[in-house]
Amino acid sequence: DPTRPDPTRASMKAAVIAALTLASPAACFVPAVPRADRRIRLSAGLSKTEVDAYVATVKADVDAVAKARAGGGAAAAAGAADVKMEAAANGEASPSTATVSNAKEQLRSLFGRKADPVLACPVSLEPLVTVNRFYGAAGAGMRQCEKFGTTYFSNGAYIDLVPKEASAEPFWQRGLQAVVQTDTFRNPVVAFLYERGWRQVDAEFELVSKWFEPVVDKGGAGPAADAHTSTKVLDMSCGSGLMTRRIAKSGMADRLLAADFSEVMLLETRRRFQEEKLDVPELLRCDVARLPLQTDALNAVHAGAALHCWPRLDEGLCEIHRVLAPGGRFFATTFKKGAYAGIPSQANDQGGASFRFFDVDELEQLLTDAGFSEVSVELEGRGCLIARCVK
Repeated sequence: DPTRPDPTRASMKAAVIAALTLASPAACFVPAVPRADRRIRLSAGLSKTEVDAYVATVKADVDAVAKARAGGGAAAAAGAADVKMEAAANGEASPSTATVSNAKEQLRSLFGRKADPVLACPVSLEPLVTVNRFYGAAGAGMRQCEKFGTTYFSNGAYIDLVPKEASAEPFWQRGLQAVVQTDTFRNPVVAFLYERGWRQVDAEFELVSKWFEPVVDKGGAGPAADAHTSTKVLDMSCGSGLMTRRIAKSGMADRLLAADFSEVMLLETRRRFQEEKLDVPELLRCDVARLPLQTDALNAVHAGAALHCWPRLDEGLCEIHRVLAPGGRFFATTFKKGAYAGIPSQANDQGGASFRFFDVDELEQLLTDAGFSEVSVELEGRGCLIARCVK
């Protein structure tokens, strides 16, 4: 119909935009699309090679349809019909049908609402669904509790899964202890200086790796892993990601999550992953006392030099126990009470404007009360407590 716009151009525009929204989180220019100076933000998980292959496939199909419509391909159309008939006789889908079906499935996946097998609403603990959006910052998107409609946003760096009422709570209502224990690490200077020369991380990683070995697949199940067979590891209170990077390099986790309450720590983790040219894991801003994770979802959890920073420690430990699968393992380090002069610690278990340190027996009891079936706490050196637990 000469009165209508060129179907090839319109189809190509749709195909290219659809293909690009499937590409890796980056930004590029699209000369084939009108307003070529507009930067298209990409938001999912395919490589550039896969995107190029997809674009070429869709383009070939569009060209074939346009050629047939132009009338110059009566014989070609007949030949295509013969191919389809032959494929049907053999019980197979024709190449064109398979291509269209594949393209439709990929487009459908963009707009579908797929439930996450790990993430949950921190309030209701109902599974979150991924809601893709095609505007704003690269990688920006939403997670939504489909049952109650609560929405959590990503800023392109991390997903903020702290309940709104907790995020909006002013510091004077949280108490001095909570401010000291959490807000100290929300300072950009602290985030930048965090891992400079004061923790033996490589030695700690060897202990972590050995403890996690029975519940993680050393090679990882790779791309073929599904929600049930994949190995899922959480680095809680990840700080600047010094342990997260070692876990990522080891390949022990098919799905690695790094979580912290501090926004600047999560940004520092992302910066350091990019600096080392590593794939950035899922970064979650959350409260350990209200973990945005489904029950029995994880194989292993690490919390290095963190327990003394959790204002609601008892609730946090119970949450760690909840999200671990039966037999899942927890590895944590903290400090012994009174081991280091000059470091402020609470005068008692009820609080104070400082960090909470522990005796060996005290920490063992806290972990046992949280529900762990096997608990071991040992003193390493002068004042480092190492806790190993099994659900």
